[in-house]
Amino acid sequence: IVTSSRGTVVVLGGSETAGIDCVQRPEVVGKGCAWSARFAVWLAEVFPNASIRLLNFAQGGTTSSVILGGIGALLVGEASKADIIFVDTLVNDAHESRMWGNSGSIQVSEGSSFLAVSYEALLRSLFELCPHASVIPLLSACGPACASARVPHVAVARHYKLPVVDISHSSLPGWVTNWKK
Repeated sequence: IVTSSRGTVVVLGGSETAGIDCVQRPEVVGKGCAWSARFAVWLAEVFPNASIRLLNFAQGGTTSSVILGGIGALLVGEASKADIIFVDTLVNDAHESRMWGNSGSIQVSEGSSFLAVSYEALLRSLFELCPHASVIPLLSACGPACASARVPHVAVARHYKLPVVDISHSSLPGWVTNWKK
């Protein structure tokens, strides 16, 4: 973006990323209000001579494994030339992992987490499909409900030396407290 007159940001994730229930002003709602839209506005201010394009593919309830299943179809055309790709699946991955059993995650016999496997496969697919993009995991706030799912997300991101935007700490406002048991 610094050396070009254009920049493309791709965003993958669930309802928070899609801007569900987000209202900034009466005329700014949904994806136009989401954190990704605010980031694109900031980028445009920082790089006023660049044309910033935001492709927000987020959908409520979307997990790493769901995105992985359709990533080849999503990243075509302009999306395949992304400069930055944000991946925000922590909340939905945590919710999905709670359905796997009493412990909150399923353990494969060798001890690797299914969650880590699907998250890593998604990131590796992004590296392959968009080799020039900066892939940035974003860990959304959802408090204790995300604690066990956060661990494999962070481990995979560290393994690939990715920058992580981590707002998952329970001291932040807006974290989910009413998960079904």
